[in-house]
Amino acid sequence: MAKLLLLLCLTVISNTLVFATTFVPLTIKKQIEDSDGVVVGEILNISSYQKENGQIYSRAFIKAEKWIGAKVENDHIEISFPGGKLNGRVFKVFGAPQFENGEKVVLFTRNINNQSFVNNLGLGKFSIKNLGKTQIMVNQIFPNLPEVGQMDLDAFVKLTQSIKSKKFSERFKNKYERNIEKTTMIRSPKRVERKIASIEKKEKNEIADYWLVIVLGLISVGYSLVRRKSEQ
Repeated sequence: MAKLLLLLCLTVISNTLVFATTFVPLTIKKQIEDSDGVVVGEILNISSYQKENGQIYSRAFIKAEKWIGAKVENDHIEISFPGGKLNGRVFKVFGAPQFENGEKVVLFTRNINNQSFVNNLGLGKFSIKNLGKTQIMVNQIFPNLPEVGQMDLDAFVKLTQSIKSKKFSERFKNKYERNIEKTTMIRSPKRVERKIASIEKKEKNEIADYWLVIVLGLISVGYSLVRRKSEQ
């Protein structure tokens, strides 16, 4: 039984390779300068493949909305990154970019042998979040670090065009797509109602506390008067 468990462990280890990664924070401006390209788009599909050296890589198929310096064809681009699962073999790289189908992202790219790769692994991947009518890009590795992990998307576009000295190419969007984007970026009324309700509750509590202090004060004064009369 022990030999069987040992054999099973060795099999799992042989089929699963894990590599750790250490990141040095790079400002968004620095990443723009160091990258070959920038892509703003939506993840459509993710698949894995094996390179000639045996390493497993994954490929994200992206519908591009804006791009500079990236190899976009017919409004789509495939961008590779290390790690994945193929034929029972798992190759994990901690810090590699993580994607979900339908996710809106900003990616910094590196062109190598006519292939596009995510530059700086997870450091070069940002998710796009809607904050009311504002779109914020948030980094996977340093989401809360100023100048490294967050930036207004419109400000990022302007900064990138200034550094690269050219404008973004853009995919044409029909009226239907534009209406959907406007709808999803409208602030949810439920959140606003909850905020107002919490403020009203706080004000009511403050009023109640105020009257409680007055009542306790009157009781204290009345008790003092009764005590004086009894002493006389």
